[in-house]
Amino acid sequence: MTTLKAVRTGDEWCLSVVRSPALAEDGVRLDEAISRGRCIIEQSYQRLGIAAGLWQLEFPKAAIGVGEVVVGYADLLAEACAKSADDVCEMPMPANYVSLRTVALALRARGCRVGGQAGRRFLDAARFLLASLVAGLLALFSVMRASVGNDRLPAQADVLFAMHGESSNRTRHLLSVLRQGSPPAGILVLGRPQASLARIRETWKKEAGVAMPPLARPFSLLALLASMPQSIRMLAQGFRLASEQEYLPPARELVAIVYRVLLGAASAAWWRAGRFQARTVCYGHTGIADTTALEMEQQRQGVRTVHVVHGISSGLNFCGRSTVAVFRCGRDARRHERLGGYGQCRAHVAARPGLRSPPTGVLLLTNLAHPMNPRSCAEGILDEACALRLAGEAVAVSTGQGPRLWRPHPTFTSLSEAQRMQLTEIAATAGFRKTDGEEQLADLARSSRWLVSTASTAIVDLLGQGLLPFLLNWQPLDPDAALAHYPLHASDAAGLAALFKADSDMHYRQAMFERAWEEIQPSAPLQLTQITSG
Repeated sequence: MTTLKAVRTGDEWCLSVVRSPALAEDGVRLDEAISRGRCIIEQSYQRLGIAAGLWQLEFPKAAIGVGEVVVGYADLLAEACAKSADDVCEMPMPANYVSLRTVALALRARGCRVGGQAGRRFLDAARFLLASLVAGLLALFSVMRASVGNDRLPAQADVLFAMHGESSNRTRHLLSVLRQGSPPAGILVLGRPQASLARIRETWKKEAGVAMPPLARPFSLLALLASMPQSIRMLAQGFRLASEQEYLPPARELVAIVYRVLLGAASAAWWRAGRFQARTVCYGHTGIADTTALEMEQQRQGVRTVHVVHGISSGLNFCGRSTVAVFRCGRDARRHERLGGYGQCRAHVAARPGLRSPPTGVLLLTNLAHPMNPRSCAEGILDEACALRLAGEAVAVSTGQGPRLWRPHPTFTSLSEAQRMQLTEIAATAGFRKTDGEEQLADLARSSRWLVSTASTAIVDLLGQGLLPFLLNWQPLDPDAALAHYPLHASDAAGLAALFKADSDMHYRQAMFERAWEEIQPSAPLQLTQITSG
């Protein structure tokens, strides 16, 4: 642990960092910091407003996860300083979340003077300028390498898809639409080039089981050069805004942000020069600078852009500027109407299916080793291990015999070998067998009587299939989040065991299914006609 120390000298606060032992209440303060940081970052998003252009999307989203905790801890210390009559205030926290810069800004926001900050704006400016230089070189080299080999897109099209060149959660939902037999006229391959178009074509063809339409990356060297005046204007705006942000991300992430801004300007110039005409462009994922700049240029030419959201919203993660956003559940659509940004927010809510009740078996779904879990930066796989242990304890006293399966989030493969082995051993001790990554979630779920999931889109997916999952979560949930309203919620082994026990009453089970459905309102399976309808 580390302690941030603020010492008042005269009318000024001086900040320092000292090592400290871990305290019993540290976990409580971490949760408090997460909640507070989320609130502040969302306020920052609203404060930046549309006038900040692409930076309104990029700077606040850079704080999702670790940044929320950094900002939360900083504000807790600033609040203590502003209220205290003492000349010394201390805040213990994990070292990963320490930022003297962020604390200084939080103190200034509360009207406090902070010493030793004369060079902060200079350092912020230097960081942004260096990131711009590196990002500019990366954009030049990547565009030069990848701007050849495009298929020829039709000059006029009814529907185009736009997806990142990968097989992931943010592409699979649109790939599934291709199986319906009404393919788009072409696919724009978004993002930083990491594989050839030929390899992407083969990957998508294997996953979708159908031939791919023409593929094209929406940029070229000429477009990059033509976009330079616009890029310089946007970088100047970002330069002015950077020093005002509560959280400025580490160098690598800041380079990635500027890279997306430059790629977005090039993409907009490419679309403009190509004189394409399309009625609708469906995006598998957007709300970041490169995709949003392309969307805005398309909208200026009368194109209707649709963000087909791939997961459940945690708020800022799915904010964007599309003409229409199609969400995974009705509650998310209503939430984003309040957040603003999209022209329309929709959810094609499904008719409630009959409740399925398989005879036996437990399926546990976890995602707490994901980098968007704010606690994972400080605690690594601790939360993931805790979910396994809690579920194991509850199952042992509640459900009797039957298979116990554990399906971690795909990010499990990005953990170190030692971490993967440790979690697999913990799962085995808790009585769970890790599933093969090739096994389909729907098939596993339909053969399991009891379904337990940490906070994820899986809750909505399973509910939509007529299944009744339990939510296992002990972390603070945003009160506006869909899962904050999910009725079958346990935070410990005893609570989960109680849900298992109550679930044996079929009348209770049916009533809770109906209540959960009304609270969440899962969307129907994607249909191209629904996505593209006006």
